[in-house]
Amino acid sequence: MASRSNVPDESSKRGPGRPRKWTDNAERARAYRQRKAAEHATADELRRERRNLQRRVARLTESLDRSERRRQAVEHRAGRLAETVAHLRADVDALRAALQHRRDHVSITPSPEPTGPAVAAMPVPGNRAARRRAARRRQRPT
Repeated sequence: MASRSNVPDESSKRGPGRPRKWTDNAERARAYRQRKAAEHATADELRRERRNLQRRVARLTESLDRSERRRQAVEHRAGRLAETVAHLRADVDALRAALQHRRDHVSITPSPEPTGPAVAAMPVPGNRAARRRAARRRQRPT
């Protein structure tokens, strides 16, 4: 008759029924420690996975919040720019209307070229020193 091994086969799980009979107490304790280690390893792995997922959710939430703030800032700026464009268009329209009004109501006649003493009375362009020199030249007797 072939001897049966009392070591549990890991590939086949025992179903319900009578518990296994162990050769000695040490083997039973070893099997218990193996089962507990497997349970704890699974629990530790799940804790690590949960922690990693929580970190990922936190990063994604933070990224979403940043994106939302950026979107709001862009919308606010777009609104201000739209108001500015509307004001500028109104200003351009008002300037065009004023220009057209002046064109319609003002007649431009060419003025004659100034001659004689009126030419001397015209202001001399340039800085202060240049204006003084020009005034001195005008005062000199010829």
